[in-house]
Amino acid sequence: MSIKDWQDQKYNEAFTDALHQIQHLREIDPNFTIDSLKQLLETAYVHEGNNWTGRGAVGDVEHEARIAAYQQILAEWAAEQENSPHTS
Repeated sequence: MSIKDWQDQKYNEAFTDALHQIQHLREIDPNFTIDSLKQLLETAYVHEGNNWTGRGAVGDVEHEARIAAYQQILAEWAAEQENSPHTS
């Protein structure tokens, strides 16, 4: 397995896990709002810049994937709200 292969595999796993996590939160927690997701994304951005502990290559790939998943869900959720103003 090449470096690119394991990075792609780890990225895809982390991205899918983050998507499922947020989808699950939306289903089970009525207090989880789009603003909650925005805060998670902002926190992820801060952690991205605070790599003083040295996440390493695996941690960097996972973190990048989590941010991408949050961004995708945020865009989809915002579009849902535009199409249905009563949805939170």
